[in-house]
Parts: sequence; structure tokens; C-alpha cells
Amino acid sequence: MSGKGIFNDQANALFIQKHQLESAECHLGRLDDAINGMLEEQSSNQQKLDSMLANAEALIHNNHVFFEVGEEDAILVETCLLAQSCEVVTTTSFKLLDHIDHIDGTKLHDYLDQVATYAERHQIDLAQDPFRNLMTASQRIALGMVCTTTADAAACGCYCR
Repeated sequence: MSGKGIFNDQANALFIQKHQLESAECHLGRLDDAINGMLEEQSSNQQKLDSMLANAEALIHNNHVFFEVGEEDAILVETCLLAQSCEVVTTTSFKLLDHIDHIDGTKLHDYLDQVATYAERHQIDLAQDPFRNLMTASQRIALGMVCTTTADAAACGCYCR
């Protein structure tokens, strides 16, 4: 993967896993939004159905329509009321998440090659300091890795870019 040593390679692998986690969280957010949209539509459809059934019952009552159903007809009616299969049409499509296959017994260098390939597919620059990529801004500040001036950059070294 790189000549910086095994620690940098492993830190880059952690950085890629962090990217995968963030991608999965975004994907879950989109799924949650889609589910909420479907629930709203289902609620709206239920209200419309309730309204149509109330209108139908009112029409039957106002027009003095009566139904006489014998026991034989009741079985026939029950059979007719069975739900018919229908096709569900979705308006939102979701791509599968990109991932790195992990197979038991995979050697570290093979896994790191997969990490590099994943990074290329997602235009992730692994040339930067991998430990900096893993830290939050507040962690970098706490460690004095954020430089505000050119003089600070000279004093901080590699973490100020």
C-alpha cells in the first residue's frame, strides 16, 4: 500500500472504515426519510379510504339499500374479499453500499490492497497523514496540531497543512 510503515497502512484502513461508516449512516438517513414518506402516504391513503367507506355507507343508508345474505352467500362473500396480490411501485431507488469484502484468512497485504482500491473508487486521498484524518478538529486542537500562522506551521511540523 505505502512505504510509510505498517502503522500508517493500518491507520489508512481505519480511515477507510470511518468513510464506510459515514456512508452507511447517510444511507440509513435516506432510508429513514423514504420510510417516513411512505408512512405519510399510507396515512393519507387510509384517511381517503375511511372517507370513501363513510360515503358509501351513507349512500347505502340514504337510498334504503338492504343486503340479505344467507349462510351460503356469506362464504362466497368471504372468498371474494380475499386480498389480491398487487405490485408495489416505489418511487425511490437506493444503490447498494460499496464495501470491502472480508474473508477469514485474508492476509493483511491483500486487505490493504482492497482498502487502496476502495479509496481510488471514492477519490479518497491516502497520501495525507492518516492519523490526522482519523482525528476530529477538537482532537487536533487539543494536541496542538492546528496552526494559525506561518510561524506556527514551522513549529508544529507535519500536522499543519
